[in-house]
Amino acid sequence: MRDQFLISDRLLLARFAHKHGHLSIIVVYAPTDPSEDHNKDNFYNQLSAATQSIPPRDILIVLGDFNASSGTYDNVGGVLIYRLVLGPQTITQIV
Repeated sequence: MRDQFLISDRLLLARFAHKHGHLSIIVVYAPTDPSEDHNKDNFYNQLSAATQSIPPRDILIVLGDFNASSGTYDNVGGVLIYRLVLGPQTITQIV
């Protein structure tokens, strides 16, 4: 590991050197939807600034928990969207 930066309690940036250059990894833990808007805005502003700070020749990987949710109630044009993405199992059937 070449460098590591704790950007916030929800963002970590690690930079690794390899034989072809550098690999930058940003690990995230996004605020949940019920969180206050200013917390979510602050998180995404910090994430945007972190991704823009990566040198253009670096390989960039962003990974972590973006707090996505799924369900069976999204219906667009008569097609249940989750079936196109998740298949027949959804979080409401797993829990």
